[in-house]
Amino acid sequence: MDAAAADSLFAGLDEIKSLGFPAADTTHTDTAPVYGPAINPADPCGMLHATSQGDLGDGWQAFRQLNVASTSDSRQTLHETVAIFPDKATAQAEFQRLTEAFNKCNSQSPGAYSFGMRNAITLSWADNTGATRIYTTGNVVYGVTSSGATDNAEVAGQVANQLKTNIIDPA
Repeated sequence: MDAAAADSLFAGLDEIKSLGFPAADTTHTDTAPVYGPAINPADPCGMLHATSQGDLGDGWQAFRQLNVASTSDSRQTLHETVAIFPDKATAQAEFQRLTEAFNKCNSQSPGAYSFGMRNAITLSWADNTGATRIYTTGNVVYGVTSSGATDNAEVAGQVANQLKTNIIDPA
């Protein structure tokens, strides 16, 4: 992918941040560990920020931004933007790592959040209001889920379109 496509994609991520969600505070490649949810032991699901951009092989790229905000504030729950390309083994390893982190989080704060895989390469998010948007095409999954702002559904669609236009079906 070229720099213009990357700039356009991350402009979409910045648009989500501008709605008042917490900005991601760490960046790493897809080989670095996603650090665990228990940043604050008193609120194990209270803060989990991660962004990643990594080469999944054969020139395909993965982009992911993940935020989990306060478990006690229903206006700030969770959202993610993800684009995973057809290196299934790497994608599955990434999803497994995230699943383990959220299982730990959920066990310490049952009922607050859920996270999982609907199939080998489709992510599913849900918060306690059930606000979820998932977009898939073939072996690619790209999507946004969010709650906490009136126009989140519109922004989710905009970012998904950014992903599809610039990454999945570039000109």
